[in-house]
Amino acid sequence: MIFIDAPVSGTKAPAENAQILVMASGDQSRAQAAETVFAAIGKGTQWLGDAGAGSRMKLVINSWLIGLMQSLAESTRLAEQFGFSTDDLWKVLEGGPLAAPYAKMKLGMIASDDFTPQMHLVWALKDARLALEAAGDNKLPALENIAKVWQQAVDEGYGEQDLAVIYKYLNA
Repeated sequence: MIFIDAPVSGTKAPAENAQILVMASGDQSRAQAAETVFAAIGKGTQWLGDAGAGSRMKLVINSWLIGLMQSLAESTRLAEQFGFSTDDLWKVLEGGPLAAPYAKMKLGMIASDDFTPQMHLVWALKDARLALEAAGDNKLPALENIAKVWQQAVDEGYGEQDLAVIYKYLNA
């Protein structure tokens, strides 16, 4: 028997367009059948070592994504306070090294006030908690603070919407 751990980076829309990244771990030399499936659903596969490493990397990636979303929400609020639109913010990001397609998508959600879930806020909060637990004695103060704020947002009924809804919660 072989065990391949293969979480993905990407949500519903990228998956529908075979644009997700597979973070595989396990015995790659015995995973030819899995490689065929990975190629059909994704744009690439990163092999990360022994089984379980893929899930650990997924926590790392989701921690980064959570921090990015919180920062984007707060930066958008500040931009609006200064009279800039989400389009203005994206144009500046896109013009430099900080452009991330993920940020563009989330700014679009914020601009349209449409938080149809790609990743529910409550699921992102779960991942933040898992990462904090897995970190053990390693301090992750930004993630700890985000988890507290996101728990408040979930408690106020925002949990079933996309994590970009944190912007709306912060504006409430």
